[in-house]
Amino acid sequence: MGATGGVGSRLAAQLNEQGDQVVGLHRYTGQAHTLESDGTKPFLGDLTSLSADTPAARLEGADAVVFTAGASGAGP
Repeated sequence: MGATGGVGSRLAAQLNEQGDQVVGLHRYTGQAHTLESDGTKPFLGDLTSLSADTPAARLEGADAVVFTAGASGAGP
């Protein structure tokens, strides 16, 4: 979750490179193309307004969920 920020985008890219299937939460429709270009399956939503059932249904069968929203990974 939080695949468009500094930490999330780098983690998603690394996971995609090693062959994992990545679903990335993003808040704005314009961010979907960037995620798709890296091999990430976009999941449009805002953590402040999603019910708990929405991400649970989209991530059913996932091996892991990594929460990076708000991680502030501005480093290189």
